[in-house]
Amino acid sequence: MTLDETSSVIYVGARGHVYRLHADNITQYEKSPVLESAPGSVAICTPRREFVEEFHCRNHIRYIFEVSDVIEVCGTGAYKPRTFQLNKTDLSIIKSGGRTSGHVKCPYGPDHNSTAIFIETGNPSNASAIYSATFEDIPASEPVIYRPSVGDSPYLRSVKNDRYVFMSMSQLRL
Repeated sequence: MTLDETSSVIYVGARGHVYRLHADNITQYEKSPVLESAPGSVAICTPRREFVEEFHCRNHIRYIFEVSDVIEVCGTGAYKPRTFQLNKTDLSIIKSGGRTSGHVKCPYGPDHNSTAIFIETGNPSNASAIYSATFEDIPASEPVIYRPSVGDSPYLRSVKNDRYVFMSMSQLRL
């Protein structure tokens, strides 16, 4: 869920859709087209996962961010994470680059914990970037913190060393 304070709109992720609710009257809303899992991933997910309900083999939206005039969305994609870019005005899927892999950007399953944050400034080349913390595998045994490549800087990713993940972080107090 994310709030656009300038237009008093709340974007809410659901199973296969993003809803845009008007903050002053949430009964007024628009819905995105269906944000499908990758072709064939539901068919592969259901029979292989006898221990998982069909509910898990859908695309559950896990993060939503406003990036300029685009809504960036990531969903579980029936255990094959997938990102989408939506047009901010009508919530339609942007055709060029509108669907990409969400691996290490959001979790594989709807029950897996994850978090993400959109950082507008302070990154390499002062470009905006989404940082995510999730799991990079289906059983949720390999945690990862990730940022895609930004400008000339390569991607940032936590390094695994035996049973530990080492991260060095700094924080500015505002």
